[in-house]
Amino acid sequence: MSVNPLEFLPLWAYFSITVAFIGIAVYAGWTVGARSFERSREVEGPSIGITVGALLSLTGFLLAFTFSMVNARFEDRRQTVLIEANAIGTAYLRTDLLPEPKGAEARELLRQYIELRIVTHAFSSTDPEVDQVISESEDLQAALWAVATEVAQSAPTPISGYFVQSINEVIDVHSVRVIFGTRSTIPTEIWVCLYVLAAVGMAASGFLAANSGGRNIYPTFALVLTFSAILTIITDLDNPGQGAMRTDQAALIDQAALMPPGT
Repeated sequence: MSVNPLEFLPLWAYFSITVAFIGIAVYAGWTVGARSFERSREVEGPSIGITVGALLSLTGFLLAFTFSMVNARFEDRRQTVLIEANAIGTAYLRTDLLPEPKGAEARELLRQYIELRIVTHAFSSTDPEVDQVISESEDLQAALWAVATEVAQSAPTPISGYFVQSINEVIDVHSVRVIFGTRSTIPTEIWVCLYVLAAVGMAASGFLAANSGGRNIYPTFALVLTFSAILTIITDLDNPGQGAMRTDQAALIDQAALMPPGT
């Protein structure tokens, strides 16, 4: 699984490291450009401006592409939570069609299952606990499937078939949510390209600003802050278990409220 090497950091630390990394690149480019201007007292030709513009445009394109990718996955994760809540709710309602005590056993397993699914969002894809939670979810799925197959074999009717179908949907949605939540992240190679392009482009921008005879580096650092903020937002969207923009679990929480113990 490919992940952002810095995603385990809190957002403020990630933003600070990104600002420092790109800022150092700008300062290095500014220093080289200032020395070049002091030696020759001549401004470089327009070709360097074209090169800097091309580098920044390429970086902006890659940022836009990556942002679009993580935003689509963020929306997919939110939609999957709703689908999972509906699947669990349907399975829970169909337990009323099962003979007792199998109906009560299935209801209790589904209550445990939805509570476990609610806490899953609290973990990052890099947390060791996430594998344990997924394993516990799969154990409950196995128990639910055992109940479904036992009922279907003892009384093979359309009613038991409906319950088997609903449990199968619960299992399928779980697999999709695991892929979107912990397996489907931006490849490390794209993160490397983003940082390399941002550093090279901003270093070239600093060089151009200094070599043109300018002495005010602050506008260039405004670009540093902008690029760093966008990278931080992308990281936040790509990691559903941490940061400010987490996947809303309201659908599962509301469904769990309709499944009180003792029913």
